[in-house]
Amino acid sequence: MSTHNNHQLEMEKVMPTTTKQSEHQTDSLPELIFKQVQSNANKPAVTVGDQSDSYLNLWNHAVRFSELLEKENIATGGTIGICIDQNINLLRVVIGSLLRGKG
Repeated sequence: MSTHNNHQLEMEKVMPTTTKQSEHQTDSLPELIFKQVQSNANKPAVTVGDQSDSYLNLWNHAVRFSELLEKENIATGGTIGICIDQNINLLRVVIGSLLRGKG
């Protein structure tokens, strides 16, 4: 299976199935990030200090965090608190939380 197909499976697994109600409705932040993963997988997505993360690595960590929230029975759309140092992990957690919240 190609890398692109693997990404698509991951996308279907965690992304909401929504239909845009109008042509003016915008994609969610996770949808926009996933589009970047598809076209720029190995390019840098974020740099914090001396740490850098590719779109693909950022996405994979976010998906894993989303799955962890599901495993811990955090309801879709539920409320969580995030307290973490400002580093690359912060972005991974925020995106993973958005994936779990379907927004």
